[in-house]
Formats: sequence, C-alpha cells, structure tokens
Amino acid sequence: MIVQQRLSLVKRVALIFTLSLVGGFVYRYVVQSRRPIYTYNAQTDRQEIVDLFEQDRYWLTSNPDSDVGVMLDTKSPNKQLRYRGALNIDVLRKNNNFIGFTAYYKKTETDGFLLFVAVKKEFKGKRYGAKLVNHAVEQLFKLGAQKVKLVTRTNNLRAINLYTRLGFTETLRDDEGYVFFEKKR
Repeated sequence: MIVQQRLSLVKRVALIFTLSLVGGFVYRYVVQSRRPIYTYNAQTDRQEIVDLFEQDRYWLTSNPDSDVGVMLDTKSPNKQLRYRGALNIDVLRKNNNFIGFTAYYKKTETDGFLLFVAVKKEFKGKRYGAKLVNHAVEQLFKLGAQKVKLVTRTNNLRAINLYTRLGFTETLRDDEGYVFFEKKR
C-alpha cells in the first residue's frame, strides 16, 4: 500500500512537471509569438535591432559614437550607472517577422522618456510606429510616470506628425535642430 501511494505521488509529480513544461512551451511559442509586442530577447532580437539602429542611426541618435550593443547589453540609455538595467526594450513582430522596436525608461520618479522608436523601412506607413509609441507610453504610465518626454530632429516630419497625432505637445525647439515633446497622463 505504501509503495502504491509513493508510486501515485511520483506519477502526480511527473504529470505536474510534464504539464508545466508543455504549458511553458505553449506560452513561449504560441501565445508570445501571437502577441505582437514583447520584451526584448537577446538571442532572437539583438542582431535585427543592431541592423535597424545602424540603418537609422541619423534619426535615432545625435551621438555618432552611440554603441547600440552596449545599450542592449546593459539595458541602459547612457553610461550613467544609475540607469543600468532601467531601459525597457520591446520588439514588434508580425508573423514572426521583425517589424521594429522601442526603448523607454523612467528618468525620474514622475518622468518617463521614450528613447527610441524604429520601424524597418518596408513596414513604414502601416501604423506600426504608432503601435510602438502607444505601447511605450502605456508601459511608462503603468510604471508610475506622470508624463512621457521625447526628442526628435526638427527635420523628422514623419515623427513630428506621429507624436502630434498621438497627443504629444511640443515643448521646445532648439537652435541645434531638435524638437522636444511631452505627453501628460
């Protein structure tokens, strides 16, 4: 009888273990693959983000020495240690095709900052940029930000129109060719 009870217990543990493995597989490969925006995964997303960043470097950063690899490895928007690990990087895929990515973080207790939004050239004009921006803003508000800030170049008319359409307010245009935006909760 004791042997049967132990065998029954072993069978239940094995069944639970098997179900959790299957459940993990289903979540990762079925649920997450259907969800269009998900958290950055270095193994599957790194090279595509690096390639897109290099193609759109002019639009994404004013610093010619920016190293996207370091940003991805440290999840930091810059070299300040206080931001290490603070950068959220999310990827948009459709039918397992890389569409683009966004990177954002809480800069202060109340201010979120949208650092990057990038969409591959062949997918531009299909509202994927809006989807990424709205996702980042929503996540920053969930993290407690009361406003989200961003900056783009004054000659990036497509981005300026997008941010305005999504409810951002222009707060400043500087003499160096940048326009600053903010969206309050």
